[in-house]
Amino acid sequence: MPNRTDAKSEAGATPEVELVTVPAFGAEWNKDELRALTKSGKRAAKSEARSGKVKAWVRGEEGACGTRFTRRLCVFVTFGLIAAAGIVLAICMPRVPSFEFNSLAPFAPINNDGPAQWKTAFSRTPANFSFPAWMDLRINTKGSMVPVHFNVLSAKIYELGEFKVVGTGNLTNYSVPAKKNMQLLLPVTFEYQAVNSSDLTWLHFYDACKNTINNAEGARPGFGVRVVLEMGIRGRLGKAGTSTQMSGVACPIELPLDSA
Repeated sequence: MPNRTDAKSEAGATPEVELVTVPAFGAEWNKDELRALTKSGKRAAKSEARSGKVKAWVRGEEGACGTRFTRRLCVFVTFGLIAAAGIVLAICMPRVPSFEFNSLAPFAPINNDGPAQWKTAFSRTPANFSFPAWMDLRINTKGSMVPVHFNVLSAKIYELGEFKVVGTGNLTNYSVPAKKNMQLLLPVTFEYQAVNSSDLTWLHFYDACKNTINNAEGARPGFGVRVVLEMGIRGRLGKAGTSTQMSGVACPIELPLDSA
């Protein structure tokens, strides 16, 4: 028979506990580490990384976008582009031309078979005059590599004694070839109104334009003018201008004998 004492002893025995080794807990995550796991934190990290690359490029430590395009190379390339642009502009930009006036006869007559506004009128009462003429110029474009296109070429003529405007002229959409020295006839209209025939400007032009036979000295005196040219050239900003003054200019018209 089994021993009851042994059976009781086995029944009341404390079971053995098997111990398992568990890894120790690590340190808790701080706020910055937790934020880095969020979307905003990831965006901030990417932005910081880009900023670091830009700073490294500025310091010349690395190239842009993983290439060899360093800051120093960028400076050389930019300088080269600016130089190339300057050369292109120097070639393609038209130069402002120079002008010379026909010193012997700066103004030539226009035939009266032209438009109505080109008709000649010279009156003592009321005192006024109006007549057309060609302004005889020579234009020099030898300094330009490309043709010179005038959006507008305008002239304003002042009487030299009283400095009053006595004539105007306009030429629009006119082109002159490059590297040329050629004649240019600019149409102008002499036009003036005075209070009466004792006006000095009117008298100067009347004496210069009246019939030679009506002149006691047998020769007509000239008049003095200051001519201001203003030009708007395609391909150039703003307007350019030039001016000159002439004395003893022969009148381009001759009044009839009965004009006295």
